[in-house]
Amino acid sequence: MLAVGDAEFQEKCYRRIKEMRQEGVTIVYVSHNLNSVVDICDRALWLDEGEVRMEGDPEEVVKSYLNTP
Repeated sequence: MLAVGDAEFQEKCYRRIKEMRQEGVTIVYVSHNLNSVVDICDRALWLDEGEVRMEGDPEEVVKSYLNTP
């Protein structure tokens, strides 16, 4: 969803996602954009070939992912 459209559309989507989070809505957000995962998510799940490698704080999960050979 956020990989398409212009910058204005993407910003509108980010705002709506953040509004929904404030309303307590559960969102499953799938992305290869690690910065957006850290920015948007309260929890992160790292899947590798169908196996859970790590679950937890988005910053910690991203850090572990980036430090994996």
